[in-house]
Amino acid sequence: MLGDAVGAFAVGLPLAWGLAFGLGLGVWGVLLARVAEEVVKVLIFAWRARKLAWPRVIAEQAGLTAAAASD
Repeated sequence: MLGDAVGAFAVGLPLAWGLAFGLGLGVWGVLLARVAEEVVKVLIFAWRARKLAWPRVIAEQAGLTAAAASD
């Protein structure tokens, strides 16, 4: 959710307004801002994915699955 919120409200919206009205690019400015917003989201999600300890997450999920199956 952090990536979506930051991408949309901290990057996409101000950039769309600035490009569309400030630079006079209109719809093309909004489209360029949407591209930039998606790039920021990908960067945030990639950073988050590298930050996670995936073996630990998998082990925790396997433990939860085994516990749920035994109930």
